[in-house]
Amino acid sequence: MLADGANTITSAPWLFYFPAAMLTLLTVSIALIGDGLRDALDPTSHSGGRA
Repeated sequence: MLADGANTITSAPWLFYFPAAMLTLLTVSIALIGDGLRDALDPTSHSGGRA
């Protein structure tokens, strides 16, 4: 299966752009949701700039 993937990425690399972009968006979305939940549930934390 890895050998087939290696052949595919050398002949048609654009097939990997969409899944890679979706994984990146998912990771950023989860990070932003986590930051928002932390801000909403822990009002005493100072999540602004660091000194």
